[in-house]
Amino acid sequence: MNTKLKTILFLIGPDDRDFYGNKRIELAGSLLALLFEDVFKTFNEDLWLTVSKIDTKRRCTPFDISRHIKTWMITEQLNRAISSGNWIIKRFRMMRHGVTQVVSRLSYVAALGHMTRMTSQFEKTRKVSGPRSIHASQWGLICPSDTPEGEACGLVKNVALMCHVTVEVDDAHLIELISNYYTFPLYQMRYAKNEYVIYVNGKPIGFTQHPGKLCVLIRGLRRSGRIHGFVSVYIKQAYQCVHVVSDGGRFCRPYIILCNGRPLVTESVLQDLRHNVLNWDDLLKKGLVEYLDVNELNDCLVAMDESCLTDGNHYTHMEIDPATILGVVAGLIPYPDHNQSPRNTYQCAMGKQAIGTVALNQQIRFDTLQCQMVYPQKPLVQSKTIQMMHFDELPAGQNAVVAIMSYSGYDVEDALVINQASIDRGFARACVYRRSGVHLKMHENAVYDRLMGPSIERETGVLRRGDEVLQADGVAYIGACVNDRQILINKEMPVVSSSAVLDNAGSLSLNVNTPENVVHARSRGPVTALTRQPTEGRSREGGLRVGEMERDCFIAYGTSQLLLERLLLSSDAYDACVCEKCGLLATSPNWCQYCRSSRQVVSVRMPYACKLLFQELMCMRILPRLRLRTAYHSSIHTKSR
Repeated sequence: MNTKLKTILFLIGPDDRDFYGNKRIELAGSLLALLFEDVFKTFNEDLWLTVSKIDTKRRCTPFDISRHIKTWMITEQLNRAISSGNWIIKRFRMMRHGVTQVVSRLSYVAALGHMTRMTSQFEKTRKVSGPRSIHASQWGLICPSDTPEGEACGLVKNVALMCHVTVEVDDAHLIELISNYYTFPLYQMRYAKNEYVIYVNGKPIGFTQHPGKLCVLIRGLRRSGRIHGFVSVYIKQAYQCVHVVSDGGRFCRPYIILCNGRPLVTESVLQDLRHNVLNWDDLLKKGLVEYLDVNELNDCLVAMDESCLTDGNHYTHMEIDPATILGVVAGLIPYPDHNQSPRNTYQCAMGKQAIGTVALNQQIRFDTLQCQMVYPQKPLVQSKTIQMMHFDELPAGQNAVVAIMSYSGYDVEDALVINQASIDRGFARACVYRRSGVHLKMHENAVYDRLMGPSIERETGVLRRGDEVLQADGVAYIGACVNDRQILINKEMPVVSSSAVLDNAGSLSLNVNTPENVVHARSRGPVTALTRQPTEGRSREGGLRVGEMERDCFIAYGTSQLLLERLLLSSDAYDACVCEKCGLLATSPNWCQYCRSSRQVVSVRMPYACKLLFQELMCMRILPRLRLRTAYHSSIHTKSR
C-alpha cells in the first residue's frame, strides 16, 4: 500500500514490467511439477469418489481397493499434454499452447539453439514494441541477436552463454539466519528514514537500521558457502527496503569478484584451471566468482575488462568475457561487431539450417530425416564460442574461395555462381537419410502381417519388378542403390482361409523428391472468394505469386505490357463503374449515388483488390477519387472528410 500511494503521488515511478528483475522463467521441471500435481489431484478425487460409492453400498464387506485404481489415468494425461503441447491445468487456470516442441535435429547448432530457447506468453498478434525491444537489463542474460523474424520477433528469445536460471531454495534456514543479525521485529518499527523493511521472497520478517552492513554480511555468507550460492540480496532506496530472494526462475550470471580494485582470479588460478587442478565449483566455493541476478547487479559496478581497473574507480566485479553476452548460435559468428545488427539476426536463423553432422552417433540414430555433409571442414576464422561449443569437432561448412566480380558476374547481386569443377570434385556434397518403417499387426483369426523375401514371376522366372534389392528377410540390403518406387521393406498382405485379402497392408516404397513433384503451373483455376485472386499453393491448384521484387524488376526493364498482363489480366481484372464527375465508384452501370445521376458513369478496368481498397477506405470516411482523363491513364488522390 505504501508503494501504491507513493506511485499515485508521483514520488516514485511505476514498476517496469519489461525489467528482467521482475520476470521469472518457468523451466521444464517446474512445468512438469504443475502438470503432475494437477493430474495427481484428479486421480485422488476420482479414487475417492469410487471408494465412497462402494463404501455406501457395502459398508461391512471388505473389498480390494487396488482393483478400482485407474493406473492409466496419470500416464495417459501426461502423454496427451506432452504429445499435443496443449497444457490445460484447471486448478491453476492455465491454458497454454505449444508448451512442448520436438527438438530440431537438423544440425548440431540447431539442436543447441533449440535447447536454449525461451518463449514469451505474450500474444504474438499484438503489435506492441515494449516486450519485443531489447531491454538494458537483459545484458548478458538474453542474446540480442538470436530472435526470429516476423510476428514472433522479440518474443522468442535465446539465453546467453553463461546465463543460469535458478531453482527454488528453502528459505526457512535463511530467515532464521538473517533474524540474528541487524534485524528487529516489525512491531518496533517507527517508520524513520533510517529504517528499512527486510523481505525474504516477498515476506516481511523485520526491519534494520543498517541495510548496507546487512547486505555485506549476506554476501559474505554466500561467498563462504554458508548459504546457497544463488541467494540474492539488494537494496531498494526508493522503497526503503532490503530484498533477499531465493526463489526459482531468476536469471543469474557469474562475475569475477574484485578486492581493492583487483580481481581475485589471478594468473596462478588460471594456470590451475588449465591443468585441471581447480574446476568451476572450486571457484565458487573459494569466493572468487559469484552469481548475480539483475536486481543485485543494480547495486554493483562491473568492469568490462582489466583495462578499466584504474585508480579512483570503485568497481566491485569484472566480466569474465564480454563475448558471453551472445547466445550459442550468435557466438559462432566471427567478428559480429563488424556486421549490421539485422545481418547477425539473419545468420542466427540460417546458421541453424547449415548441413553438417548432427551427432557422433548419427549412423545409428533413427531420426525421421537426417542430413550429413560428406566433407565438412573446420572454419579458418574461429571465435571462442566455437571452441566452447565444440563446433570445431562437429563443423557445418566448407572453406570455399569466393570471387567477387562487379562487371562480369551476371548481375546476380547476392546470389552465387558455383564453379562446375568444384562440384565435380565433391564441393558442398551432402547425404540425406530418411527413415522407413512398417508396423506388423496381429489381425483376427490369428492372422498377422509378415515380411517376405523377393518374389519370382512364374512365367519368366525372374525377380518381380521392384524386388531387386530385397534380401531373404524382406528388407533391402545395406548399401543398395535404389530408385524411385522401389520396394525397401516387403510387407505382405495376409490371406485368410477364404482367400479374402485384408485391408491396410502393402509394400513400402521409396519416394524421392524430384523437381517434377515440386514444379507446378496453371492457366486457369480456382480463386479466393474475397479478393478474386488465384489461390496459393500447389495442393490448392494455385498460381505463381508475383511479389514486390518481381514487380520492381518488370518496372526496371520497362515491360509495361507484361506488368499489365501479370498483375491485372492474369489475376483479378474487374470492370468497375466510375463516375467521371465525382470520381467515386458507382453503385451500378446506370447510377452514381453521390451525384444522384447516371449521365457520366463509365466502365474502368482495375484490379478487384483495388476496388476493395477503395471501399474499405470509404468505410473509414476517406474518399478516394479517380480522375479519368484518357484510356489507360488516370491518377488517384484522396480526400478526408
